[in-house]
Amino acid sequence: RQRHLTIPCEMCIRDRLFVPADGMQVGLRAWLTHSAILTGTGVMLMYAMSMRRELTSRVQQELERRRSADAQRDLSLARFGRIFQASPVALVAQSMRTGTILDVNPAFVALLGYQREELLGRTDVFLWQNPAERQARVEQLLMWRRVERSFATLHHADGHAVPVHLTSELEHHPQDRLLVTLIEPVTTGV
Repeated sequence: RQRHLTIPCEMCIRDRLFVPADGMQVGLRAWLTHSAILTGTGVMLMYAMSMRRELTSRVQQELERRRSADAQRDLSLARFGRIFQASPVALVAQSMRTGTILDVNPAFVALLGYQREELLGRTDVFLWQNPAERQARVEQLLMWRRVERSFATLHHADGHAVPVHLTSELEHHPQDRLLVTLIEPVTTGV
């Protein structure tokens, strides 16, 4: 067993032994080093846990914001769908990029005589009496994004020509442009 000086001096304190409660002897310098490391580790762990809680809170807030935005979007789409289907004016929604018919309302079906299932997923080329009118309309829409009450002649399902006024608006979307067109039959005297 080592003997220690009882005179406190810098050299003696550095070499003294600390005897913890379990009786193990550890050098003071080693004990202080380990204590500092454990304290630092504890502080870093507490900081990391605090950051995790803050990030978790931010993620939960963002998820809630997105859920709310999705719910509002779904409500808006449902409202638009009801208005679209209930409109007494013939309506068609199309992809501007491909010309594919995405939806038609019952008034459209009644005006042109086609069943909804016959139209969805097809391009609108077969509906036009004069393909040059269609091409001119596409060019106008790309230039102005909205064309009001332009005259066109469409094909009815039974083959006869249907003179109409078309009002179209092009929605700009990064992935695809939605084209919504209102179709009014031309009546004599108008």
